[in-house]
Amino acid sequence: MKLDVLLTDGNYQNTYAILRALKEKNLTVGIIFNYKPSVCFFSRYVDKRFFIKSDIVKNPDESNLKAYLVEIIKILHEYETDVLLPVGNVSYRFASLFKKELERFCRIPVVNYDLMEIAQDKSKTFEYAEKNNIPIPFTLRLSVNDDIDDVIGKVKFPCVIKKTNYDEAGVIYCNTKEELKINLLSLTTKRKNHQSMPIIQEYVKGEGTGYYGIYNNGKRIGYFMHERIHEFPITGGASTLAKSVYNADLEETGNRVLEGLKWHGVAMVEFKRDSNAGSLKLMEINPKFWGSLELSYKAGINFPYLAYLLAMNKPIPESSYRTEVYFRWTLPYDLLWYRFASRENRKQFKALKAKVTINSNIHWDDPATIFFNVVFTILKLFKAKKYPHGHIK
Repeated sequence: MKLDVLLTDGNYQNTYAILRALKEKNLTVGIIFNYKPSVCFFSRYVDKRFFIKSDIVKNPDESNLKAYLVEIIKILHEYETDVLLPVGNVSYRFASLFKKELERFCRIPVVNYDLMEIAQDKSKTFEYAEKNNIPIPFTLRLSVNDDIDDVIGKVKFPCVIKKTNYDEAGVIYCNTKEELKINLLSLTTKRKNHQSMPIIQEYVKGEGTGYYGIYNNGKRIGYFMHERIHEFPITGGASTLAKSVYNADLEETGNRVLEGLKWHGVAMVEFKRDSNAGSLKLMEINPKFWGSLELSYKAGINFPYLAYLLAMNKPIPESSYRTEVYFRWTLPYDLLWYRFASRENRKQFKALKAKVTINSNIHWDDPATIFFNVVFTILKLFKAKKYPHGHIK
């Protein structure tokens, strides 16, 4: 069998969005899995499923990355594959790190590793932003030699601890010096040898918004913008309901970030619009396909297909998108939002539903995926916490 595209991370929800976008263009798609229970595994649109032993998400050390490389190359060698599209953060790092080895067997629209590091290491991200006059929250970078009490004395509360490494996720909100000290000591004690220290930032109150782009060595070939309406965790997290928007300052600043990096491939630049100043502040660069991909696809821009064309060095059509398109990741994430949302926020959502059409990730043309997502949602509802990362009091 010949594959047009091989996707990594079959257990991720947004891998399914990429799959649907590629199948719309009648491409043959294979997906790599570490284990069976996932929405993609049950999808009727997958042309070929591959199961591998090396789980680089759980264990991203060098020996496991090399074992994963051997397994990937075996697939690429056996199944003639045009394009490898990584999906998750660790997979993007892997593809960037071993780009030369992989390009002997396929094409990969991924930036070189030196630039990937800037995007994936938040400390380097904010250092880059400061040098290029990109607005950021007040930020303190820590080193192993810092006295924690001295650092805490420089912090304004509330604040946010951000982990800086590619294999770490989540933030921690702190309201007091005591909370900050306890959390910093816990984080630094658990830090692995390859991991750098976290950073501390001021808490920015405001709406989350994102600029999404695809670039050919620094030249933009497509972009999109969205605004979060719901997110989970409710204190700040991934979009569970969002809408497509256009904001001139968001386009200018987001493009400046990626253009300045001479970016290649897809990336998301996340901002918060400070409710006090009204200005944008950079939160992170997400150097991969984003979780809210289905919204951009529904609004009219097919980023996975553009990435395929970019990798194949084929002509790329001009793309545009519609604003005021709404998308809800109903199962499981917006139901989790609904469980923990305030009564007032629920009322606002009910009023919104009465006024606009809201698209959803429930796909009746792929019924087995609905069954999986229902079961997945039930399990999540039992396990979910309202404040998994703490909250601003």
